[in-house]
Amino acid sequence: MNTTRIVLVGTLILLGGERGLGKERHLEQVRTLLVVREARCTSCHESQSSEELNAYGRRLANRPAGMSWAERILQMEQSDSRLDGGEEKPEEQANRPSTPDSDVDGDGVANWVEILAHTSPANKKDTPEAALAARITAAVSCRMCHTATHQLGVGQEANPHNELGALLAKTVEKKSSNRPKDADAIRQQAEAVPILRRLALTKVKRPPKSAASYWHRIRLYRSTTDSGDAPTREAVQKFKKETARRKREGRSSPTTGFEHPAHPEDGFLRDGKGLD
Repeated sequence: MNTTRIVLVGTLILLGGERGLGKERHLEQVRTLLVVREARCTSCHESQSSEELNAYGRRLANRPAGMSWAERILQMEQSDSRLDGGEEKPEEQANRPSTPDSDVDGDGVANWVEILAHTSPANKKDTPEAALAARITAAVSCRMCHTATHQLGVGQEANPHNELGALLAKTVEKKSSNRPKDADAIRQQAEAVPILRRLALTKVKRPPKSAASYWHRIRLYRSTTDSGDAPTREAVQKFKKETARRKREGRSSPTTGFEHPAHPEDGFLRDGKGLD
C-alpha cells in the first residue's frame, strides 16, 4: 500500500468509512450480539458449575477495568475486513491466521465462530465441522447487508446494498415525528440510529415469499437475500420454540447465552433488546 493510499484510507475512516471501513463496527456489533446469545457457561468457564475461568474467559476478564462486557467481547474479536480492497471467499476467511485474542485456543477457528457453532473457544480439540464454520463465516459477514464491498468508487458505488442493507439505510425510530422525505436526509437520520436498534425495528421484515425474516436468516446462519440459501419453515419454527424455551428457563440455564447477573447485557448490546 503506497503513501497516497494510506492517507486516503485514513481519511475515509475519519469521514465515516465511505468504502465501508468505518462500518466494520456494525458487523462487529452484530457478531458480538450473536456471541452473547449463543455463549454457554463452558464458553468461559472450565465447567458448567465451576466459577473457574478457562483461557477464553480469563482473556475476557482481563480487559481494562471499567470496560463493558459488550466492548470486552468486541475487542476480542478482530475484524475480518481487509484494507487492500480485495474480496475473500468464506474458506479464506476461516483459514486466515488469527491473533491470540481472536483465536485463544490456536485451532485456526475464530472464537466467535466456535461459540456460534457451540464448540469451545478454549479447547483446541473441540472444533466445529468445517462446513458449519464456513457457513457461519459466510452468513455473518458484510454480505448480510452488501452485495459486494471495497469496490472502486465511494459510498454505495463501492459498497452496494442488498435488500436488507437498503431497508436498514432508511430505518428510523417509529416514533420519529420529523421523518424527512428526501432520500439522502432519511439515510442521514437512519445512520444516527444504532445498527442493533435498526435490526430490532425491522426484525419481522422478510424477503418476498420467505418463511424467515431477515433477522431469522442471520440467526440461522443463512444468506439474508439468497432464496437458494433460505431456512425452511420448519427450521424457523424450531428456532422460535427453542428461543421460547430458553426464555422460560431463565438466566441460570447454560443455553441462555452470555447474559448473567455477574455480567449483564450492557453497552451497545442494549440497542438489540428484543433480538432473540
